Amino acid sequence: MNPKRAIEEYIVQFLEERHPQFSDMPPCPFARKERLEDRIIYTEVHIGKERPTEKLIEDIRTFDSDPHKSTMIIYDTSQQCSLQEAYAFAQILTELLFDLDILAIPLHPEDPFAIGDVRTRQTPFMMMTIQRKSLIFDAKKKLLSTTYYSLWDDAEERFFDQFEDYMQREHQDVFFTRLWWREGILNSFLQGVAKPKVVVGVTVDSLSRNAFHVWMNRWGVLHGWHPLCAMKHQHMSRVMEVVEDGGCVLATAHGGNEPGLLLVASDHNGSLSFFPEVNREWLQRSWSGGSGFWVFLPDDQVILNNASVE
Repeated sequence: MNPKRAIEEYIVQFLEERHPQFSDMPPCPFARKERLEDRIIYTEVHIGKERPTEKLIEDIRTFDSDPHKSTMIIYDTSQQCSLQEAYAFAQILTELLFDLDILAIPLHPEDPFAIGDVRTRQTPFMMMTIQRKSLIFDAKKKLLSTTYYSLWDDAEERFFDQFEDYMQREHQDVFFTRLWWREGILNSFLQGVAKPKVVVGVTVDSLSRNAFHVWMNRWGVLHGWHPLCAMKHQHMSRVMEVVEDGGCVLATAHGGNEPGLLLVASDHNGSLSFFPEVNREWLQRSWSGGSGFWVFLPDDQVILNNASVE
């Protein structure tokens, strides 16, 4: 079957079909309108370990400049890349196009991500949707006024409620945020435009654990967070040393299409512990989006030479 036809069948038969998990709404309530109005661009590319080609970057810029198009679907029917490689490819795309307001979301036949029992990212072959963040968050804002999310379990929000409460109790003088400006808004006031009102989903986004790791890499140093060491067993003594000296250390990691990691280290009766409590398997894990320990140094004090975060 023609790949474009196969994708359209997937859209019609799955994304546009009503489902109880979404309060009898389709998994993607806006897909039908986009399809019927011819607002989708389909492009066959190679998705793998290699970096995106210059042609693909240019094609995405062309898509972004066309106000009539709302979604670009790139696909690779050869299905050679792993789920982790697909995520890495999407992350590189987003970073290379940092000046645009776009988000690349990988869709993979082996993706286990599910809402309830519905695997929303399991596609016939390797695909990736590229959309403007403004469109995504405007759509979410509309859906928040419906029952669409009523059966969802928002584990990330519950995690950050717990983590933020702990940080406010134990590390009041440390900069910590669970909200951050949307890229377009941020770029505007970095160029001198006045800061707008904080509106979740409109001017700011709620961070997930994955997004917080990205935030630390991009903005952490400007707010006092500095790389301490890579996330490895042999560095735990260094983490303990800093914590014993009264320093605040966070462990962050990006899990690709799985939840990331966010922990704060503490000295518990002379031994190193972490909040929330988890087993130490996360130290051996290979985090597809990177990982590392960070220390809060508001005065830019240098405490470790050759500090690195993966």
